[in-house]
Amino acid sequence: MTDEIVTMMNNIRFPDYVREGRLVTLTKGSSNKEETLDNVIPIIVLSHLRKIIEKAIKNKIKFKRSRIRSEEHTSELQSQF
Repeated sequence: MTDEIVTMMNNIRFPDYVREGRLVTLTKGSSNKEETLDNVIPIIVLSHLRKIIEKAIKNKIKFKRSRIRSEEHTSELQSQF
């Protein structure tokens, strides 16, 4: 599974099952109400693999951003001397 995730991230090509979600509707309040747009909550259930990939990408972005900020701070300090 890990190899598959790394391959997808490196190639930036994700299979359809990772990009697609399933729409589920939940009824607000009591269950005997008719399903109308006013009393339904739509939820999209995503692939577990997609959630893992999104989290990995988010962490990678955070790491790179903090590294860039650290380098900018270091260069600012060096320019003051």
